[in-house]
Amino acid sequence: MAWLHSVSDRDALRERLDQQLQYGDVGQVAFGAVGLWIVNVALVFTQFGFCVIYMIFMSNTLGNLLPASWPPAALTLLPLPVVMACALVRNVRALAPVSILADITTLLGFVAVLVYMLRGFSVAASANAVNWRTAAVFFGTVTASFEGIGTVIPIEASMSGMRHRYEPFLLAALTIVSAILGSFGAVGYLRYGEQTPQMITQILPPGEPLSECLDVLMVLGVLFTFPLQLFPVIQVVEQIVFFGGFQAVDPASLITEPSIESAAAVAAAAASATVPNGAGINSLSSDRAVVDLGFGVESTPGTNAVAASSSGTGGSLLAWACERSLWSWLVWKQNLLRVLLALTTAVVAIVFRDYFSYWSSLVGAIGGAVLSYIMPPMIDLWLNHESQNIWSRTKTVAIVALGVVGGVIGVTVTIWQMIYPPAGDMAMTSMTS
Repeated sequence: MAWLHSVSDRDALRERLDQQLQYGDVGQVAFGAVGLWIVNVALVFTQFGFCVIYMIFMSNTLGNLLPASWPPAALTLLPLPVVMACALVRNVRALAPVSILADITTLLGFVAVLVYMLRGFSVAASANAVNWRTAAVFFGTVTASFEGIGTVIPIEASMSGMRHRYEPFLLAALTIVSAILGSFGAVGYLRYGEQTPQMITQILPPGEPLSECLDVLMVLGVLFTFPLQLFPVIQVVEQIVFFGGFQAVDPASLITEPSIESAAAVAAAAASATVPNGAGINSLSSDRAVVDLGFGVESTPGTNAVAASSSGTGGSLLAWACERSLWSWLVWKQNLLRVLLALTTAVVAIVFRDYFSYWSSLVGAIGGAVLSYIMPPMIDLWLNHESQNIWSRTKTVAIVALGVVGGVIGVTVTIWQMIYPPAGDMAMTSMTS
């Protein structure tokens, strides 16, 4: 275990742990276990909600491409095999090509629909500058547009050697996406007013080749984005199911050298095929499953360096065989869980198929408000309060207040309108027509 005293090895250990940091870890650093639970519960609900939104969108868009005889449930289940296969990916970096393809197809679809709306553009008579009746639902839906909030830290953590460029990349992405979504929503509402459908692609004339090409582009864009949105859900749920709760990276372990005593204890445990508390298959930041032995030392089947340090070749072989058996069994259980999570999104999408905009509003008002408006400024204020001036603190409090008030009102009004939909509500009629 002399490697623990090497500066380069300690740096490697710190880098490996740093690459595993998640949104919940940051919440834990600021507010302890409470912060970890708040962030992870909101993260699971929000990202899962986004996945349901994607499934509903793909289902209804496929309905424009396929014969009317297809039942809605079958349309929802149609992309499920691809979704399940992508859910088995264990390294977020491996999703980069798929994400780039999704961005390209989605951007092409957005531009094409925007051009279609601008042809013969005129402001609808029913368009209002302010519509207080739907303002609360609007808040939740807009907040749900920050659908990538749960992937910000995992993506940054995966950018080994490029993290210094992440902030300008993030700011550029937010600026571009905000401009696209803002112009898209404004043009659509000004053009169609109160008759604006909840899915703007429904304005495309059915049966035309251009419309069908656009529908295909949009379905592909959403389908290729789906795995990245499901990834944070898989991370957190696997921690709950297989590790008995939320297991965040201990901040002290990033700067504290593991003791020789703890290393020897883990080596002895590995030799007897006993995994210490907190150990398990860590598939969250690696393209292959690894056994985390509890203090940052990882071991893959066939390369059990820790077990090899125990006495006797027989002990090492026994540890290797037991470890490989444990590894294989846990990987299969993880695969089953991932498939079930993908299937669950489809089932929920079938149930809420006629409540697309309301589901989007709930996701934004509940989870999105916590992750986008409430927790980030609170974490920043708590960790950096000594360096913030009165203007920064006032701005932080204002953003938190916006998230709390907007979230509470958004949830209340959205549920009320789901039960008692307003007359002529396009959120309901456009899906059932």
